[in-house]
Order: sequence, then C-alpha cells, then structure tokens
Amino acid sequence: MTANLKILGKLPEICQVLYYIKNHDPGKLSIICEKASFDLAILSMYKRISRFVLVAIAPLSILVISPSSIAQTRTINCSKATATPEVKFCSQQSYQAADKKLNQVYQQVVSGLSSEPKQLLISGQQSWIKFRDNNCNFEVYNSRGGTGYEIFRNGCLERLTKQRTKDLQDYLSSR
Repeated sequence: MTANLKILGKLPEICQVLYYIKNHDPGKLSIICEKASFDLAILSMYKRISRFVLVAIAPLSILVISPSSIAQTRTINCSKATATPEVKFCSQQSYQAADKKLNQVYQQVVSGLSSEPKQLLISGQQSWIKFRDNNCNFEVYNSRGGTGYEIFRNGCLERLTKQRTKDLQDYLSSR
C-alpha cells in the first residue's frame, strides 16, 4: 500500500481521483468512464461536423467579395469608372495620391526650416489636418449613409489637400 501511495503522489490530480474511486467505489468509476467515452464521442462528432461545414461553405466565400478586394484583383480604368465601387476605389486612390504629394512637399519645407519656424509649421499642419477632416465631415454631412458618402468625402479631402500642397509649394518658391 505504501508503494501505491508513492506512485499516487506522482499522478495528475484527475488520475488520483480515479484511482481512489476505483479502490473505494468501482461502480462510480464505470459511470465516470462511460461519461468520458460519451464526451469523447460528442467531441469527435463536432470535429467531423465542423470539417464538413468548412468544406461545404468555403467555396461559397468566393461569392462574398468586398468592393475593395474586387478593385485590388483587377485593373480599374478610373477615367471610365461608373459603378459605385469603382468610383469609390478611384476616389480613394486619387485622395491618397494627393496626400502623398502633400507629404513630399511638406517634408521639403520642414527640412529647410530652423527650430522655431519648424515648430510653428508642425503645429500649423496638425491644426490644418484637423480643420480639413472636420470641414469635409461638415461638407458631406447630409450624404451620411448614402452610397456616395465616401466618394464625396474623398473628393473634399483631395481638393483641400491639393490646395494645401499648392500653398506649401508657393512658400518654397518664394524663398
């Protein structure tokens, strides 16, 4: 019995419980084993069902494609875009191009400034970005929820971004 207790101390807790039940109430152990077998059978069934669902439903996921993924998988001629997803994609691309140009010009201006004017420009640019975003949100407010909302907002953002780029380019050429 002492040897059995030494071995028992090294077993995981669940094994210790099962060992105790086996030696003190063998009928209860068979109930526990039956329940464990049932639980394993249920788990196995869930695994088979989930595999079936994945195999059956995965091909259908091709039918649920977002407009942005369509735009990324094929080339869109923005000068001929007419469908809303295409126009939306093109408006995003156009705004991003304007924003990229602004950042390039902004870096040119910042790199040529001393400490105090540089801080003033940084603060001014941060304020301008807040102004631009809030102004465009106001400008297209009545379009919220509509299919053209993002298109109109991107157009506003692009227009103001191009104007800011021109202002910074004018600063550079006046130096």
